[in-house]
Amino acid sequence: MTVFLQITAVLLLASLLGVVLRRMGAEFSALLTLAALCMALVAVGAFVSPVLDYLRALGELGNLDSDLLQILFKAVGIGLVSQMAGLICADCGSAALGRGIQVVATVMILWLALPMLQQLAELIYTLMGEA
Repeated sequence: MTVFLQITAVLLLASLLGVVLRRMGAEFSALLTLAALCMALVAVGAFVSPVLDYLRALGELGNLDSDLLQILFKAVGIGLVSQMAGLICADCGSAALGRGIQVVATVMILWLALPMLQQLAELIYTLMGEA
């Protein structure tokens, strides 16, 4: 919880400083935003590894296909990266580009999920055939 509050404080401070820097030039504000977000991602990176290890252990316990877990990890990664990129675009004054990134990410996640959707359809078909 302490790390969350520290990261939030740094990001809020960077936001306020960004407002001041925006008067000097929008590019300084954008660079500050990008640097603050990169710093926050590095700080949060230490918390990601135990979560991934736990999800892998659950996958092994539940005898899940590792390909399915990889799809899940990739989808989450695409979602997070697209959200951050979209916010940065919006902060730089290109909200339409930010929304475009999110639309592209949604399509990519759906494309990644196709094998899971196909397996689900096969399972439903098998269950209905047996009923």
